[in-house]
Amino acid sequence: MKKNKALLIVIKTTVSLGILTLLLVKTNISGITAAVHCFKSSTLCAAIFLTLAFAFWMSIKWKALLPALPFYMVLRISLIRYFYSFALFGTLAGDGARAYLLGKQNKDNAAESAASIIVDRVTGFAGLSLTGVAGLTLSSIKTPMSIKIACFLMLGVGFGVLFSLNIPIFLKTVATGLVCVLRKLKAPQKAFFESAKFIDSMRMYAKKPKMLFLSVGAGVVSQVLCILYCRLLAGDLGIVLQFGDWCWLFWVVSMAIIFPISISGIGIRESSFVGMLSIFGVCAEKALALSLSMFCCDAVLGCVGGIFLIGFKPRKRADL
Repeated sequence: MKKNKALLIVIKTTVSLGILTLLLVKTNISGITAAVHCFKSSTLCAAIFLTLAFAFWMSIKWKALLPALPFYMVLRISLIRYFYSFALFGTLAGDGARAYLLGKQNKDNAAESAASIIVDRVTGFAGLSLTGVAGLTLSSIKTPMSIKIACFLMLGVGFGVLFSLNIPIFLKTVATGLVCVLRKLKAPQKAFFESAKFIDSMRMYAKKPKMLFLSVGAGVVSQVLCILYCRLLAGDLGIVLQFGDWCWLFWVVSMAIIFPISISGIGIRESSFVGMLSIFGVCAEKALALSLSMFCCDAVLGCVGGIFLIGFKPRKRADL
């Protein structure tokens, strides 16, 4: 198992370094340096503030799915997950970390905690796709048909999963699949019990469509915050696009890095920005500078999560 993880890290590192090397070879390093020097300290501070505002808002979004838990607990775990996402190379690691930490804090409702993370992720995905569709509608240029089809398809997938929660056969199929996996893994009886509680928690969310749609709306707001700080950084580089264009462009970049084939999306993010911004006549040097500056904002958020991780200890039930 450890060898497989090590091999996976090596592969991801190779992909990231390979793509970055290819991009740097094809661009002017001095041009990238000159573009980086265009950033104002006030702009960078504002971008970091918006990044932290995004993280805070995401905590509020997740808290709405866990009304029984205190906000400070959800906020702290939500911030810590960004440290794991950054340090362990991906959102899956971050989600795994918050599932583990919340399960430790909320042992009696670990299955509900896991279900909340799934619903939070799906509604966030639906919000991202909804923002992308809105951007395509408002775009100032004629966007490629392939992007339009993919965006509308992903929007359908996001809302399709949410609607499927109300279909008994869908949850029954998921439950059957979980049981088969647990049997193959020869899991203890407790795991089967927790999987049943997980399915019940998903049914509970299915009975609250208003909560789900509000969560999708919160997902749209979170994407707008990301787009705002991206647009803010781009302004110092002289990259001026319509807001609608940023919406669908950000959707493309987000979809590109959603697959865990590189370290924290490094390389994939940069190549996506270079490719998409070239449609608007933006040179590769400026596109790379923008992407790297956004990565630095993510790094700051990861450091904040690391600070919140220090001294983190599961609380006993009596403390909750």
